[in-house]
Amino acid sequence: MTHKSDFSDDDLTRFIDKEAGRELSMRIKAALKTDADLRQRHGNMVQVSADYKATFDELLSLAPASPKLNGFKEGSSWNLRVVAASMVAGALLAWGLTIPFQPSMATDWKYVVANYQSLYVTETLSLTNVSESEQKASLTRLSERLGFDVATLPSVDGLTFVRAQELGFEGRPLAQLTFLTADEGPVALCIVETGKETTDRIDFAELYGLDTYSWTQGGFGILLVGPRDDGSLKDAAAAFRDAFKA
Repeated sequence: MTHKSDFSDDDLTRFIDKEAGRELSMRIKAALKTDADLRQRHGNMVQVSADYKATFDELLSLAPASPKLNGFKEGSSWNLRVVAASMVAGALLAWGLTIPFQPSMATDWKYVVANYQSLYVTETLSLTNVSESEQKASLTRLSERLGFDVATLPSVDGLTFVRAQELGFEGRPLAQLTFLTADEGPVALCIVETGKETTDRIDFAELYGLDTYSWTQGGFGILLVGPRDDGSLKDAAAAFRDAFKA
């Protein structure tokens, strides 16, 4: 039976922004397991929040550096930049222009993956229930589609495998293997054919507010993406790289 719950948009906003109290957070987490309508509302609000944040981050990058004014505390600089960003947004709208989109972001698969992953929250995966046999079957099927063996997915400390699914990028299959960290933060290991040579070096980048570690192997690009400042992700990336090379 699907249970209905009554939470306001303000309740869900505080929950998404991690500003809800412990009791409210526990009630919402419990309700998300049984209330399909609430899950849909929650998912829609998460996406709107992520889109807003991404747009505003672009505006902040266009805004001029905040001036040093007497009487403002050190933490006030961000607020000044928000005002400047708002002025930039108003000017762009007045001129009928849009925020410039960097071509590299449109063609680099890592940007696309990170943008998609930024919509994930703990509940996206913690409410997913896939049996071990289904996990193995999906990994085998994905290996055949991808042309890269993920069926023998290694076990990595601190990451609990949840599910595998096939996405697509420019007509090529893209594997997305999702995990939860010990703190239940969502993490994804993504693989797509790129034709690039193998590199042992693991490159770090912060994309869309997430930490990413990427490398290439046998013509495939591999990206591990997860929460910021999670130091264990770097070790996990090295573990996956070494296991796939073996």
